[in-house]
Formats: sequence, structure tokens, C-alpha cells
Amino acid sequence: MSSRIGRALLATSMVAGLLLLTNGCASVVGADFDEAVATPTHCSLVAPQTANERSYARCNSTSTCALDDDTGNARCVGLAAYGAVGERCEYLNDCSPGLLCTTAIGCSAYCAIGSSCADGAACIPLRSRIAVNGEQYGFCPPPSCDPLHPTEPDGNFVACSTGQCRFIAEDRTACFLASATPQITGSACDDDLGCRPTDTCVENRCQPLCRMGQNDCLNGWTCVEGASDAQSPTLDGTTYGHCVR
Repeated sequence: MSSRIGRALLATSMVAGLLLLTNGCASVVGADFDEAVATPTHCSLVAPQTANERSYARCNSTSTCALDDDTGNARCVGLAAYGAVGERCEYLNDCSPGLLCTTAIGCSAYCAIGSSCADGAACIPLRSRIAVNGEQYGFCPPPSCDPLHPTEPDGNFVACSTGQCRFIAEDRTACFLASATPQITGSACDDDLGCRPTDTCVENRCQPLCRMGQNDCLNGWTCVEGASDAQSPTLDGTTYGHCVR
């Protein structure tokens, strides 16, 4: 393997909204792939150092498995760092073997769609529907947080030190590491991160997030369906929407 540590560039940063891995996971740009791994073509995203019955190649102890966008293959690439779940990362090979780098929530564990994660959560699909050796992959979600009270732990919710809690699926939220400069209610936005922490981006405008059937909106405002690019995201049995005059 080349002595140069490859850098797997994150091509698209994760943006807020439903199913936050926009366009799938990040692509590998300029990565220093291990040319010794030629047959079989793929390594295992979930277990890079394991060769198994599906004929995955085995990456060495200083490598991880990353997707090569030029070929569509999952191949071994030298590790630049050993980031743990939830740690900040910039490149795919900033995370420990078996982990995916997303700039918004940090390193997350790869998983096979249809399987359960270590904490029992379901594997969340990536938008690009990544498939390696005919098996589709996603990521294990971090613990959910309360989008209306992001810094407060409550029951099944964790506190977000950054104050940013966003939906990553119709029934899951996560604390965000990255953040755009938040705009005031009514400002133009491209995604939730362009709004203040308790607002959501609906039809490219920041609107107050609210719980359907609750009194979260100001007097004269009404909570209607639609939040975080979803018609009716539901968290812990509560459906969320946005406030309108």
C-alpha cells in the first residue's frame, strides 16, 4: 500500500431536512486506494477487516472500506484518523473502520438495510440507495433529541450541546454538529440549518416548528402539517408541523 495516507473527500455536506444524507453518502475524491486489493472487487463497509462468505476483500488494520465513485466499488483506503461515533469528521477516512463520515452528525456506523443497529434502532437508508455486492446499506442513527427543546434531555431524548436538533427521517431526530448562520423566522432558507434551532424550512421559508394539536404557536398562529421536508414527521408518537398566521 502506498505510504501516502489517502484523503477521501466528502463531496456533499449533510443538510438538514428529511433523510439528511442528501444524494446519498459522500463520494471518494483523490483517495489513495490500496491497489493490492484487486480481487474480489469489494470490501465490506460494515466490517472492513473481515473477509466473509460474500467474498468481500479484507482491508488491513490501517485501512477502512470506502466507496469509489469512479468505479462504483467499495475499496480499501488508508485511514487518516480513527474518529468514533458522533465525532466530527471531514473526510470518509477520518472515521474508524465501519463508520461513515457525515459533516452534520459526524461519524456514524454503516449498517445493512433490514438489520438492526446495536441499540435496536432500524438502519436508515441513504438517499442514493447504496448497494454493494447486491446488499443495500444505510447508517445507524444517533439517539433522538427534542426539536423544540434541543438543549434539554427528557425521557428518551438526549440534549444537544450545539442547540441544533433536526429530523433525519420521518421518525428520527439527531443532534447536529454543523450549522449554517441561522436566519430569523420568515427568512429565505434552503434547509432547516438555515433557520433558528426551533424553526423549520418549509417552502424555502423559515417557519416556527410546532406539535400538531398542541399550543406551541403564538396567538393568531395555527399549527399545520409540514416540517423538515416531510408532510407529517412523527417523533415518539407526536406529529410535527409548522406555525402559520
